[in-house]
Amino acid sequence: MIISFNTKELLRNCINSIYASTKNIDYEIIVIDNASNDGSPQMIETEFRDIKLIKNRDNLGFAKANNQAIAVAQGKYLLLLNSDTIIQKGSIERLVDFLSAHPKVAAVGPKVLNMDGSLQSKGFPLSPIRGKILHSLSINKLPEKLKKKMFGKYFWSADEFAQVLWISGCCMLVKHAVVKEIGGLCEEFLFYCEDTEWCYRAGKAKYEIWYVPTAVITHIGGGSTSNALNSRLLTENYKLLCNKTIGVRRAFFASSIIIIIKSIKYLGLYFINKKGTHFELLSRELKWEFDILKCFVSEIIFFKK
Repeated sequence: MIISFNTKELLRNCINSIYASTKNIDYEIIVIDNASNDGSPQMIETEFRDIKLIKNRDNLGFAKANNQAIAVAQGKYLLLLNSDTIIQKGSIERLVDFLSAHPKVAAVGPKVLNMDGSLQSKGFPLSPIRGKILHSLSINKLPEKLKKKMFGKYFWSADEFAQVLWISGCCMLVKHAVVKEIGGLCEEFLFYCEDTEWCYRAGKAKYEIWYVPTAVITHIGGGSTSNALNSRLLTENYKLLCNKTIGVRRAFFASSIIIIIKSIKYLGLYFINKKGTHFELLSRELKWEFDILKCFVSEIIFFKK
């Protein structure tokens, strides 16, 4: 299932990578076009006649569009895939093999790489608040052996299989039966965080989520949204996610600790006059954390959550 919105060339490359990399399993491809005006639907109809195409008159967002595909999909497994991804050889088969071999696993995700080959995502640890705090403390920069010994369940090698809290929705293989049991993606999310919320629901239903490093994809990212829209949607959806999962008060507590830690780092860099790339990144992270904190304060005061 591939959601497309004005990503014609990326979509073509994504589909071609599926055909080139996936040879040993039967599958169908469903493309859901969210009212593209760049010729994406016409390209599918002309070049890929075997693909099932759903053409929406409006941009319904990621969750609603995927749920449309889920409603008509025939497979035992469902692959949620972004149009700005490239699948490496054998990766989908490896995800299918792992999922079919583990009855209690609801979903699996691959190693996700950036365009330059660096790691983009390997999922997120089972304890999200502690994981975020440890990352803000830069524990990930400790020597590998020490880090694994002390904080093994929060930091694992990109080449290790690991049970995780969630995996990226840019490429997520899920069991159709589990979707029927716990429901599809939450349509309150327009874009971002819907994958995390679904994985959280699967965990509450006593299923597991796993990271499978032998499956590898490249994810360009941001193909369908602007930076400004990304920031706004992420802020709004993160607040909604916290409402639905860990609760606003716990999220407020975690965000407050992270702001204190990052503020100390920020001031340290400021006073020693190291205002380079890391300083600018830290500045943007702090701004986002403060925006989130304001949302949490509003929720707590006015809605008593």
